[in-house]
Amino acid sequence: ADEARELFPWMGDPFAERERMSREQFLKLETFGAARLAELSAAEIGERLQPLRMVVRMARDTKVLAMIIPDRFQVEDYLWEKIQPPGASEKLRMRSLWITQEMLKREGVPYLSLVPALRAVPSMEDGSRHLYHLNDTHFNARGNRVAGEALAAFLEEHLEPAG
Repeated sequence: ADEARELFPWMGDPFAERERMSREQFLKLETFGAARLAELSAAEIGERLQPLRMVVRMARDTKVLAMIIPDRFQVEDYLWEKIQPPGASEKLRMRSLWITQEMLKREGVPYLSLVPALRAVPSMEDGSRHLYHLNDTHFNARGNRVAGEALAAFLEEHLEPAG
């Protein structure tokens, strides 16, 4: 662990992380993503659940669970303030997540939304929760830890112990 922290100091200190893409590129990517999600109809969001419906049918008696992973702008308030479409509301920001949750409920698929766990992490002095790699949409070590702990609790609640 000490050697890993020496080689990868940002694993323990998000302020030591190097950029994966420029700030400008990242903001363009997130702006596009937020606008695209805002435009999706409930039917289009439902289409994205088709593979899950197939898995549920094929699983027969095997329990199927789902995890909803939010976009970074749905977790980081400072980012949403920078990229939100004109006139956008909090409802629009979270709309795709709420629609997905309602569809999973109707399908009878237990799900874990990572939103509450991720948003429960306090922001640091710069306004970010630092759960994602710098200028990236993927979790860093902190984000993976939060997601992993939430997933472990969810699985403990929904799965029977083996044997």
